[in-house]
Order: sequence, then structure tokens, then C-alpha cells
Amino acid sequence: MSDGLTDAFRWIKPHNFKVSIIAAVGNNNELGDDNGMLWYLPTDLKRFKDLTIGNTVIMGRKTHDIIGDLPGRTNYIVSKNIRGKNIFNRLDQSISSVNTEQCFLIGGQKIYEIGMEYVDKIYLTKIDKTFENATVFFPNINMDEWKIEWESEKIEENNLSFKFINFIRK
Repeated sequence: MSDGLTDAFRWIKPHNFKVSIIAAVGNNNELGDDNGMLWYLPTDLKRFKDLTIGNTVIMGRKTHDIIGDLPGRTNYIVSKNIRGKNIFNRLDQSISSVNTEQCFLIGGQKIYEIGMEYVDKIYLTKIDKTFENATVFFPNINMDEWKIEWESEKIEENNLSFKFINFIRK
């Protein structure tokens, strides 16, 4: 009998996709509020780390302000307001500068919205709860363009129910 965790840890390190999105969302595609995430799910954080470690992560300035540089990864920031190493004015510039096997768009909302056209795969954690105080949202996934590649069993953690879903572009 599976408790969901066995299947949850079956995620496979990406190998055939250059640009992916990784995100966790609530029932209404809630990503967070102005201060960050609305939940704490260690299993989701472990999946995030396992998938992104050794690769490039691309984030907007606000996301970087909240989480900072992530160790073990090449960190790129997209911002028109700041300058520096690994900071780009546009998302397409950052993607074209990637020199790792894989890069992940990790937020925020604008990065996900603009980035949808560049990605081949979406690693989504779907949390079975509505978060009324959310101010930041993930774009809708057009199922005419995407299909589910893999889906975990339901996982229970910190009084929340969630599952992992990997989408690939059709």
C-alpha cells in the first residue's frame, strides 16, 4: 500500500527539456502573497531542490528579494530596475544566456506569464486548498497545448493535501 510519498519521490531529473517551469499553486492558481508563499511543505521544497540543483534558476526581482540566491544553482534575475552580474532586462535574454543542461523559471507571476511560451515542461505542485489572501497567481494552463506526463498520488503534510503533476507541451 502506497502512502503517496513513494510515488512523490519518483520524480525524474529533467534531461530532454531545456526550459521548465516549477511552481506550487492552490486551487485557484494562487502562488503567494506580497510576502512570499502561503504554505510550508517540506516534501515540495525537497522536490524543488532535487530538480533544480546544479541547474540555472530564473526569477524576477521580487522573487529574488524574498528568497535570495539559491545555493548550488546558477541564479539569474530578470529586472529592468537593477544592474549587475546575472541580471537581465528581459526573460528571453536570460534564457539565451543559460549554459547548464536545464533551466527553471521559478517565479514570480510575470516570469511565469511571459515564460509560458518558452517552456517545454511544467513541474506543478497542486495544493487542494483555496488561499483567500493570495495576491500573486499562476497563469492558467491551456490543456489544448499541454498534457499530463505524470501525476503523483495525493500527499498529506502540514494539514494540507497536494500532489505533483508534470505537464509536457503537446
